[in-house]
Amino acid sequence: MRRLVKLILLMALLVVGGCAYLPIAPPLIDRIDNPASDNLLENPEPAMEVADDRKENIGTEGDDLNLTEDKGADLPDKEVIPSNSPEISLLVTRDFGQGLIFNQRIAFGENDSLLNLMEEHLDIATSYGGSFISGINGIKMTSGAKKSDWFFYINGIASHSGLRDYELRARDKIMWDYHYWSAASSNNAIIGQYPAPFLQGYRGTNKPTNIISDEGNVILAEKLALSLQNAGVVVKVNRLSNTSINEEPTIVIGQWSNLATNDFLQGINKRYQKNGLGVHFLEEGLDLLDFDGRLVKSVTSDSAVIVAWGRSLGDDSPIWFIVGTDEKALTKAVELLMGQAESIAGLYGLALLPEGNIPLPLN
Repeated sequence: MRRLVKLILLMALLVVGGCAYLPIAPPLIDRIDNPASDNLLENPEPAMEVADDRKENIGTEGDDLNLTEDKGADLPDKEVIPSNSPEISLLVTRDFGQGLIFNQRIAFGENDSLLNLMEEHLDIATSYGGSFISGINGIKMTSGAKKSDWFFYINGIASHSGLRDYELRARDKIMWDYHYWSAASSNNAIIGQYPAPFLQGYRGTNKPTNIISDEGNVILAEKLALSLQNAGVVVKVNRLSNTSINEEPTIVIGQWSNLATNDFLQGINKRYQKNGLGVHFLEEGLDLLDFDGRLVKSVTSDSAVIVAWGRSLGDDSPIWFIVGTDEKALTKAVELLMGQAESIAGLYGLALLPEGNIPLPLN
């Protein structure tokens, strides 16, 4: 009997001792939450083949997997940039923003440049050592009687230098547009990247925005100011009669008959054939123009325009005009900026007419 008891005790000790040497793996949830504990996420094992029809249903309804639309297509052989990386918006258009070529938000890393991002996503041709774009997706600059070229905008402001000198900044809106140009006319600012000119500024400069209105539209100006404040813009509101237009981003709201009392604004309007706005402001209406400043259409009621002007290339203090023939038309223009800004993406200017909205300059 004693021998039997000793034998049982000996067997128990062997079992316990053996278990003490078994490796105990941490629970799977701990390994996922703490990937530094092993290489589970860095070197995953190949996925097991699914032996039945359920294989075809992977990634369908109810999944959060990020799959390409073409199931089974090879993904690009490149580093995947984390979703929390900084991004820029890259828009490529033609004919003053009226023809879309490319539009995408692109994440970038520490060593990325605008040039290599464009080379990655577009077929580009460059000149002057890669500083200037001479062609995108087969559309190349032309010379002669009617010259066309690619123009570069950063947050709605025409760049004063080439893309090699551009430093990537998170949330910047970059646009290239291919259009006819002449030495007599220019577009140094555009409306199609709103509210970026006031929110991000130009190449890292970000000044407070000044909204100026005539006496009859102060409440409308305050509504637009509140909308911009909610977007993160530092903004102030002034009556035209109580302020001057300084070198800061400015939005002017009103009817031209009231705004024309300001000599600075009047001076811009007098150069309507060369300032690139696509509009000539009149006491009793608006003349809508082509890029060469030639009259295409006149309106006298129920109409407004949203256009932008810059003193020169790289002007970080553009002046926007929201000018209407009456308060109703002005309200419509301001409400479009407050609630439908995506509808003007890429545009140089916009006329809001009774028959509909028309991009400026006119063809």
